[in-house]
Amino acid sequence: MAELVHQGPFASSSEERTARHLAEKLPDKWLIVCNKLFVSPRGEQFEVDYIIMGRHHIFVADEKNISGQVRSNENDWTLSSGQLRRNPLNKLHLIAGRLAGYIRDRFPQLRTELAGHFVEAAVIMSAPD
Repeated sequence: MAELVHQGPFASSSEERTARHLAEKLPDKWLIVCNKLFVSPRGEQFEVDYIIMGRHHIFVADEKNISGQVRSNENDWTLSSGQLRRNPLNKLHLIAGRLAGYIRDRFPQLRTELAGHFVEAAVIMSAPD
């Protein structure tokens, strides 16, 4: 079972349920940091639902409890109801890049080991359908 670390409260019961499911399914040595707040150099705040750390990879992920079909382009998601939402991957890619840069800066001895993409963005769709 992976370890769960809470940085803030869950925004919904589906977020909490997904965190527990991840912890049960991921290997013992993995770590899941929940509800981490990132602040940009310009003072913008971005909350990410999960930072999932494995042996050779890190994922920044948001949970979406959305039913039905989702259509997307690089800027927006269109839900089956017709509602438009911002594409969450844009925020996650930004955070993934910043987190990778932070790790490379703080741990220069890992730079050759951490070549390429080692922090990935993901959206976890948690609705049963």
